[in-house]
Amino acid sequence: MAGKIDWTRLRASTIVAELLQFSLAVAALALGWLTFPLLLISGAAELVLLVGLSSLFFHERGLLGHALDVLKMLAACAFSAVFLLAIYAGGGGFEQPLLFEWRAVAVLVALVAIRVLAVSISAMRQENRRLHWTREGLLRGGTLFVALFLSVFVCFPLGLLLAALLKMYWPEVAADVAVGGSLLLVQMLLACMMSTMTDAEVAEISQRPYLD
Repeated sequence: MAGKIDWTRLRASTIVAELLQFSLAVAALALGWLTFPLLLISGAAELVLLVGLSSLFFHERGLLGHALDVLKMLAACAFSAVFLLAIYAGGGGFEQPLLFEWRAVAVLVALVAIRVLAVSISAMRQENRRLHWTREGLLRGGTLFVALFLSVFVCFPLGLLLAALLKMYWPEVAADVAVGGSLLLVQMLLACMMSTMTDAEVAEISQRPYLD
């Protein structure tokens, strides 16, 4: 993002949408319908799908280039997951057996499918498909990618502290809510920051979205 962030461009609708998604995901964690490992998988799956679907909008990169991008994202997700799951374990996350119930799987599928399908279908219907995909797809992917790494530093102090506090009252879901909530908080703040980008900045990215 070029220049200083202009928070006056942050729209109320964006704040409401991000807060709603954050609240629903945290509620699912608190109710035990979603676990932190599944939340992590959903974010990684969404990121990989967004990178893969970019092949529909950036043909000049070629299938090999997009395939390599997907592999890079898988490696980055695995690398971050090692640290995040270690933090989760430190907060008591693996003290209870992991049960992949149908409700958790349904939430996982819904979180990924609704977001990615809505973005891709919407982009395909636009006159400038690449520009729309950049704003709604690539920036979302960028948010998820950066959040994976930043959340390691946020979850370590904040997630562990919250887990210790919540463990006194809700030991079964303390680690999931604390570490998962910290990750979701980072994602929400980054999404709000990304939304302040101007049309000119997004258009510039749409012309050269790849650094290599």
